[in-house]
Amino acid sequence: RDLKSPKWPEKILKKINQRKAKRGEVIYKTADENGYTCVSCHTLPDENGQYPLTPVEDNLYGKEFIKTYNIPLDEIGTDPNTADEIFQSPLIDVGPVLASVFGEQFLPRTFAQSAVVGLTVKRALEEIEPPLSDAEKLAYSGFRFYAPGKEPTEDVAGYKARPLNGIWATAPYLHNGSVRTLSMLLTKPELREAGFWKGTREFDPGHVGFKSRKSVFAQWFDTTQSGNLNTGHDYGASFSKREKSDLIEFIKTL
Repeated sequence: RDLKSPKWPEKILKKINQRKAKRGEVIYKTADENGYTCVSCHTLPDENGQYPLTPVEDNLYGKEFIKTYNIPLDEIGTDPNTADEIFQSPLIDVGPVLASVFGEQFLPRTFAQSAVVGLTVKRALEEIEPPLSDAEKLAYSGFRFYAPGKEPTEDVAGYKARPLNGIWATAPYLHNGSVRTLSMLLTKPELREAGFWKGTREFDPGHVGFKSRKSVFAQWFDTTQSGNLNTGHDYGASFSKREKSDLIEFIKTL
C-alpha cells in the first residue's frame, strides 16, 4: 500500500521539458472534436495528490478505492480475446468436488479458476497460527465487499482504464502489451508495427518505451495474431506531431 509509482529519472534519461509538459497537460484535459479527453478515462490527482475515489457508502466497510472506468470493447476497439474469455467464458466440467460446493458441475472457466483460487486462499488463511482476527482476514481480501443494494449492474465486456502514473515505465502498452512505445500508441492503428522484438532492456526515452532489437534472447511479438492485436485505442492518433510530443512530455511527469 505504500508503493509509489516511479518518477522519470532525469539524471539518467533526458530532462523533461517543462514548457512542453505544460502544453501537454492542457491537451490531456481538453476535449477533442468528439468530446473525449485523456482525463475522462485516465484520471489525474488533485492538488493534494488524491485521485478520484469510489463513494464510501458503496463499500460494506466504508472503504474508498481509486475510481476506474470500464471501457466497452466496441468503444475501445482493442484485442477482444481477454475480455471475451472473462465475459463469454466457455463452460468446463469442474468435477464432483467443486460441483458439491457450487451445486453445478459445468461452470464458466474463469469463474471456476477464481473459485479455486478463492477457496485455496480461504483455507490457507484458516490454517495460520495464531489464527487471524476477522479484521485481518478482511484486510487480506482488500475489504472489497459492496454494501447491500450497492452491487453494480452487470459489466459489459471491456477493459478498465487506470490512472497513468508511472506509465512511462510500463511498456509495452495496451492490456496485451501489443504497442511498444507511447509514440506508437498515438499512431493510427493501421500504421502501427506489425511486430517487434521483445526481450531487450534498452529504453527508448524519445518515444517512451523500449527498443526492438533482435538477439539470442529476443522473441518476436506478432501483432497480427489473435490475442496480440494492436488495434483500437486510437485516441490522440489525429493530433499534430507537436501535440503528440507535448502530450508524451506531460505523461512523463505523472
